[in-house]
Amino acid sequence: MMKAFREFIEMPGGVIIGPNGRDAVRVAVDELTTADASRITRAVIAALNAEFAVEPDTPIADRVDAAVKAAIPSILKGVKDTERRGL
Repeated sequence: MMKAFREFIEMPGGVIIGPNGRDAVRVAVDELTTADASRITRAVIAALNAEFAVEPDTPIADRVDAAVKAAIPSILKGVKDTERRGL
């Protein structure tokens, strides 16, 4: 039996486990570099943790959707910065 967590956590393969230990989302990181995948996953987790703390009664699917949409600008900026550096 998996114990409950206080926040969203990262698992291998871009999987994010929710605070109840059961709800999960997968960030599609298959075709990214390890650095980009880590940056994107961390941005999504930070957004989810921030959103979860503010509105705990909102269904997790809604929080995930809103958090990912909010994180997209910083994710895209990071990818563009990486492309500009030629990595």
